[in-house]
Amino acid sequence: MDFSKFHLLFNLIVTAECITFFAAILLLHKKEIGRWRLFIPMLFIIVSVETLGWYFRYYLSRPNPWIFNLNMIVTDVFILWMLSTGIKSAGIRKITISLVSLFVLFAVGNLLFIQGIQQYNQYTESVGDVIEVIICCVVLFHFAREDVYHNLLSNEYFWLTNGVLFSAIGGAFLYTFPTILANFQKHTGIGIFGILNNILNILLYGSMITAFICRNRNMKSLQVL
Repeated sequence: MDFSKFHLLFNLIVTAECITFFAAILLLHKKEIGRWRLFIPMLFIIVSVETLGWYFRYYLSRPNPWIFNLNMIVTDVFILWMLSTGIKSAGIRKITISLVSLFVLFAVGNLLFIQGIQQYNQYTESVGDVIEVIICCVVLFHFAREDVYHNLLSNEYFWLTNGVLFSAIGGAFLYTFPTILANFQKHTGIGIFGILNNILNILLYGSMITAFICRNRNMKSLQVL
């Protein structure tokens, strides 16, 4: 096998994903962590998809959007579900679950009948980002309305929600106006899409790692009590 292209795998985003995956293994491996342990297999899937997609593109010269389309649906559903678990109100949680269900229906419909499996599903990306923004705002509003004081900086859901929120806002912009960004790069030579995408992913994975640290510490505190 030609290893001359091997370095292409280790771009900024993939490196951030790998670091987050190992952080999850280190911080979320105990049973007491609860549902947050699911981040370990989820991040493993993400890293595996990145590797497989890279292999298809650079070694097999074959189209790889279908790999990322399927991964996008699975990842977005997981993130949306995790965000919904941070809401204590049963009524509001049902609404968020309904939004997740609508996203799944749209994503599958787009995959099968609109943009198709061999084209990157930008519509799904945009809709998923919008729904993530809505649910993140609901979670933050839920925190603001709580009567009991909580130190939000030590709250794992606070960090996860903020990371997803800013990433989703930026992602909605990137995938809603790709033509404008492409024209901007054509006339200025500045790859603004790639720059913003790197920043958003670093912000997202940095917030995730912080959330993992908070979850680990909070569970240890409960055990001591």
